[in-house]
Amino acid sequence: MSVDVLRFVQTFGGSLITGQAIALETDYQRSSALLLGVLLLMAGEDIDRLVERLVEENRALRELLGAGADLLGAGEVATDLQVLAAEIDPGLRITALQAANDRLRRGLIRLHAAVEDLAGGAARAFEDRLWAELARSVERRRLVMSPF
Repeated sequence: MSVDVLRFVQTFGGSLITGQAIALETDYQRSSALLLGVLLLMAGEDIDRLVERLVEENRALRELLGAGADLLGAGEVATDLQVLAAEIDPGLRITALQAANDRLRRGLIRLHAAVEDLAGGAARAFEDRLWAELARSVERRRLVMSPF
């Protein structure tokens, strides 16, 4: 048996919004069901693109960490970043991709702190590159139907 998770979440969310899933008696119950329905539809939108986003983001972070390790030169932080940059995604399971993303983001924090301590134009240009990737990361997470 295979469950179409996206269709399930979207259908159930829509049913809650329209009041078709369950009969609710009070305004509070109806409002809560409406909110839950909207949240389920938002979750469905994110589910549909989650693997693609994580793969894309992990690739971008690895490139950035590798370039940052080169900028830092020698040392423990640079070596750790090179190891992270050389990793490959362990598959397409969301839990594995998210765990890799978490490790890469911890590396990005270390890199950012190290670059802030460097002097010179190359370091400032690299900071701009870091911030640009963070902005792209936010954009990747933006939901089309989000009221936020």
